[in-house]
Amino acid sequence: MNRRRILMYLGAIVVIMVVIALMIMGATDPVITMSIIGWLMKSTLESGTPLVLAALGGMFSERSGVVNIGLEGIMLMGAFNATAFTMFTGDPWIGVLAGILSGGLLALAHALVCVKFKGDHIVSGTGVILFGAGFTTLMLDVIWDTTGISDPVRPLPTIALPEIADIPILGRALNNLSPIVYMMFMIAILS
Repeated sequence: MNRRRILMYLGAIVVIMVVIALMIMGATDPVITMSIIGWLMKSTLESGTPLVLAALGGMFSERSGVVNIGLEGIMLMGAFNATAFTMFTGDPWIGVLAGILSGGLLALAHALVCVKFKGDHIVSGTGVILFGAGFTTLMLDVIWDTTGISDPVRPLPTIALPEIADIPILGRALNNLSPIVYMMFMIAILS
């Protein structure tokens, strides 16, 4: 991880701690406090959605009898292909489909090694992680001439929910989110 990213994370942590301390001490206006809490909830939902979806995938893998420690590699491949296909096609939905398919194909390869060829689950999962990390790093250098981060691409459109927009904390937290965040709730409940 580069120095700039580490400083960015540390700065965000310090800001969050100061804001929470101010809220606890009552030094801020209640409207601002509710807005900040709503923003924190929204950020948590947006950042946590990929982790929840990966955890659900790992759960299904475990239920089928395959230990999958390669979830990080699968996530890297999905994220890379989603970004690359969005950049090349200009359509973020095609990028999402490409990310789903590439992650699914890598998971299928892991399942084949473990189930059909009776390979060791941990060794195969480690291979998935190493392949995902190596492939995405190489292709970032090839396509964008950089390592660690790509050029920005067009995001998915957000869904506005005007019915809840005026609710103090929930309106800020649950309004204007990516459709994938809302789908995550449905997938988690169905799972």
